[in-house]
Amino acid sequence: MRHLFTIILLALCCVSCSNLILKEIQTTKRIEFEPLYVRPDIDLSNLRIDIIRQTETETSENVLTGEEETETKDVPYCFMGFDLGNGLFYDLNENLSFRVLDLFGLDGAEYTIRELPDKNTIRKAWDYIYRNDTLYHKKARKDKLWYSHHIKRKDNEIEFYESKRRKRPNYTFVFADSAFLRKKRNRIINEIKMEEQDHKYTKERWLARDFVYEASNDTVNLDNDFRLVYSKKDQSIKIYKGYLKYHVMTIIRSENEILFYDCYNEGYRMVYHHNFIDLYHGKFFEKRYQLIKGK
Repeated sequence: MRHLFTIILLALCCVSCSNLILKEIQTTKRIEFEPLYVRPDIDLSNLRIDIIRQTETETSENVLTGEEETETKDVPYCFMGFDLGNGLFYDLNENLSFRVLDLFGLDGAEYTIRELPDKNTIRKAWDYIYRNDTLYHKKARKDKLWYSHHIKRKDNEIEFYESKRRKRPNYTFVFADSAFLRKKRNRIINEIKMEEQDHKYTKERWLARDFVYEASNDTVNLDNDFRLVYSKKDQSIKIYKGYLKYHVMTIIRSENEILFYDCYNEGYRMVYHHNFIDLYHGKFFEKRYQLIKGK
């Protein structure tokens, strides 16, 4: 039994150590980031690389045993949020991520992006195809397209449809001078108010103070949830969480890599070129995003 415990402990240590990227952190030839900012935006592609993903726990009763079972799930992405610069996007469900489209430099352009869980085969790969304001997806080895959604642009509004047969949009995003709204018919679902101060926005909280999002002096404050601080000295973006602002993540980059890792030097490494992005969790390959067609 003692030997079994030792083997399990060594296995856990090996898994933990394999997620370390200390050598890569030390040898990365760092370059500066672009300035951070806060700008209301939407992301309808859901092609994101998670830096901080919120989770929620659900409890249910097993119908066979009668025992309670718990399951932890990722909180869904929210279409609406803030562009923070450098490919960073923070949505209203408090998920912080890199937008794949931004990393490829696709700003409203049509594209075909392939997601590969194994870079040596396309057997489990999916293609995401955006054309004529419509998003489709399909298996890489198949020709059949599956409809995801489409949009219609009207002046300062974007109408979002989840069905080709719908006459009314599921949501309407409104970009006004003083506010950014998501509406369902005439009901406001989300509202971000633009303050007179540059790069400062608020979102109303029911029966309490407002959420405040602002950028100043190389710092982005995302209410009391997160703070991003750019250090020119070591060319890094440090992420702090909560009211006490304890350090949870660091982001650095070189000419063709982005690394993001926690205070234990465990994390991810993105290797990117003009037509693909490889994501590694520690030493292990996780997935590839390949730009098949774009710009």
